Amino acid sequence: MSVARRTAKQTPAPVAAPAPGAARPEVTTLHLRDPATGRVVRELTGDVTVREKELPAGATVTADVSPGTASVTFQFNGAAVKTESSPPLCISGDSRGKLLPFAGFTAGAHELRVTPFSRAGGAGVRGEPRVVRLTVVPFMEPPPAGVEEDWSEFPLAAGARQVFVAADGDDANDGTKQDKPVRTVLRGYA
Repeated sequence: MSVARRTAKQTPAPVAAPAPGAARPEVTTLHLRDPATGRVVRELTGDVTVREKELPAGATVTADVSPGTASVTFQFNGAAVKTESSPPLCISGDSRGKLLPFAGFTAGAHELRVTPFSRAGGAGVRGEPRVVRLTVVPFMEPPPAGVEEDWSEFPLAAGARQVFVAADGDDANDGTKQDKPVRTVLRGYA
């Protein structure tokens, strides 16, 4: 005689809805900050490009939130980095209110996702995540003294080689030698 077993069908737990009249958790602003001074370097929204030389050492990110938001989670390049429940809400955390440095802002493209929650520890009602795509443009050393007096810096794509450009250069040159710069650059490729 065989006995048939019934197994209960697993269903995912529903996301909690805010109580009637309660505000939904929300990240109102994200700021790129200098951890040494706490100074705001810039607000972060949407797609942002920052030159590496303009980033303070250990630049970090803080989140401002609406009332009813008790915590946020920080994800950087798809990986969970930090859950913060008490101000300052910072991707790198803090020590007695002083921001700690963050080592993630290297040259290249990055994605930051900050998700608000109604309860501490990333629990309760989940609000809409705030997503910022940040590109850090690498620092380029200026050409050596005497190569060209009137030069201007322009960013190259990550991995691209340096090109020296001079107003009086010879267009037949490829721009890879400091003593033989090109006069004009239409488009550079890596």
